Amino acid sequence: MFLTPTFSAFILKFVIGASLVVNSLWKNPYGEWHAGYKFVYEPFTETLTSHLKKERRKKWDERHQESIAEETH
Repeated sequence: MFLTPTFSAFILKFVIGASLVVNSLWKNPYGEWHAGYKFVYEPFTETLTSHLKKERRKKWDERHQESIAEETH
């Protein structure tokens, strides 16, 4: 989702009425600003993403097995 803001005194005012204060130290030579979102793993390589997901799954599985063991005893 990209919005077209009007730029005034380092405050981006969006069409939907929201505003965002921009750090005055940020340099933007084009004068165009876009607001949107990124998925949490999008900046990472596929290899790193796969590794992180495996590690997260391994920890979840360990906790899940502990919970099952507690319930059955």
